[in-house]
Amino acid sequence: MHIDEVDSDVFMVGRLLAAQFPQWAIYSWIEGENATVERITDPGQAATEVAHFITALQRIDPIGGPPPGAHNAQTRAAIASLHGRIDTEAATAAWETALQAPAWHSSPVWIHGDLQSGNLLAVQGRLTAVIDFGCLG
Repeated sequence: MHIDEVDSDVFMVGRLLAAQFPQWAIYSWIEGENATVERITDPGQAATEVAHFITALQRIDPIGGPPPGAHNAQTRAAIASLHGRIDTEAATAAWETALQAPAWHSSPVWIHGDLQSGNLLAVQGRLTAVIDFGCLG
């Protein structure tokens, strides 16, 4: 997915943003499998394509989008619910470190709050889609 290939995707994203994202929405089926390292032929190319996507996403007007959420209580509850299955002290320490990150002081932009292989699709070794997003920061 090169920047000149995402025009229709950017249009679709713009339409979704204009509708202010219902809580859950499925607009069309997108072929592909999770873009894990094993399924990507050229990781450097995939990284460049993700960067192009993020650049295109951030050019979409954020007016009317949802405000950033406050996730502290939810995150702490999620960590606590995993007691005995993960190292909750380490997870809490990581969360507390994340809370110390500097605040965003520029104009709002759309971000993908969970940009990982489960939200990237690949077909025949190539990144083909970014799914499951809708955050402002």
